[in-house]
Amino acid sequence: MPLITRLLVLLTADFLSEEHLKGIDGLHSSGIAKFGGALLAPELTDENDRKKMTGSLMFYEAESIEDVRKLVGSDVYYTSGVWDKEKICILPFVPAMRWPSN
Repeated sequence: MPLITRLLVLLTADFLSEEHLKGIDGLHSSGIAKFGGALLAPELTDENDRKKMTGSLMFYEAESIEDVRKLVGSDVYYTSGVWDKEKICILPFVPAMRWPSN
């Protein structure tokens, strides 16, 4: 991705982060979004030696993968082009241990 495109995506993500998090918070409160967060690249750090985010991971509970696709497709990060639509991966998940309670 060209540098100018990456910068625009970062600025857009920063501008829309409150709306994105509010939407995720609502899905979590309703029990649909179960767990999620940032994926960090251990070898990449910013100017303050903090790990850089390389992606994210979210667990949804829904009737179908299509329902999850609709949820992801309605997120402001998706509709505004922050997320790379070609790299989004939606897969079924079966936990091998008890689900986190919060």
